[in-house]
Amino acid sequence: MASRKKATPKKKATPKKSKSRAVANRKTTAVVPSMVDQMAQEAGAGSENVRPEDLSVPFLSIAQKMHPQLEDVNPEYIEGLEEGMIFNNVTGQFYEDGVSFVVCHYDKVFVEWITRDEGGGFIGRHDRTSPIVKATPCNDDGDRITQDGHILVETAIYHVIVIDEIGDDMHRPAVISMKSTQLGPSRGLTTKLSQMQMEHDGKRFTPPWYAYIVTASTIKQKNDYGVFYNWRLEIAEQVQDEELYAMARAFYKQCSDGDLGVPQDTTEKGNVPF
Repeated sequence: MASRKKATPKKKATPKKSKSRAVANRKTTAVVPSMVDQMAQEAGAGSENVRPEDLSVPFLSIAQKMHPQLEDVNPEYIEGLEEGMIFNNVTGQFYEDGVSFVVCHYDKVFVEWITRDEGGGFIGRHDRTSPIVKATPCNDDGDRITQDGHILVETAIYHVIVIDEIGDDMHRPAVISMKSTQLGPSRGLTTKLSQMQMEHDGKRFTPPWYAYIVTASTIKQKNDYGVFYNWRLEIAEQVQDEELYAMARAFYKQCSDGDLGVPQDTTEKGNVPF
């Protein structure tokens, strides 16, 4: 892979000029038209028994210090990825100048973890009205510790459509989970999307969230735990592509109907966050 300069500080993302790189070069070969006709007739063959739970959940995450994707001795290592970049854990794609996406569905959950002092590990997820959340108020340090000694981490989950992820004009679904210090940018984005207004037949209304393209980049910050990178999220423009809008609307319905079949731990893998 060609060498490049370290991408700090991060540039603000733009929806149409976002740079991204893949781990391996993709080869494109022209297909004979007659073969395309045959393939179209046999669309989906071989995948009849595949269910959503059989697929890996693609997450968009920020590469932080000590992430396995940054360690060249780790099987999850992504060549060329640097701290502070946004990356896709399934495709290995990462973005030097940010990424654009459409928010299709939002949810807030509390994820139950074994604390790092006890070895760490995922236990389960609970909605914010569940009995365990109501019975576990924040302590003086702002943490929710259950009677079992586990920690409940407030987590915002976004199901999104990533725009042109690998330069082939295709849009693909992904999940973004935000917690701890990332909840600030999350609240900022939800507020902006909720305040958007449009006019139709002389009446103003709040459009669906998937009517807008969001650009994401990162910003370097520091707290008592050390230096880390956080999300920078802006509403860029209204969706103009009818195909993208239809895809986002369909994904919204799939999420709303609970027909995703994704694992219960729909959260970014890794240690309990800052």
